Amino acid sequence: MILAAGEFDNATAENSIKLLDEAYNKYLHIAIKEVITDHSSQFYANKRNEKGEAKHSFEEYCKQG
Repeated sequence: MILAAGEFDNATAENSIKLLDEAYNKYLHIAIKEVITDHSSQFYANKRNEKGEAKHSFEEYCKQG
């Protein structure tokens, strides 16, 4: 089910977060349990440390639940 969509000049984590917020505020009002994405840079930190950890705003947003 697609709950939100947008057309943007750039694919960014901030734009992706805006769409998740829109879906939550407009339809759900409950925690989003799953988001299916590819590993593009707006969703996933491609550079990680030796433990596989990295700071990325979209990943951090999703962890907040």
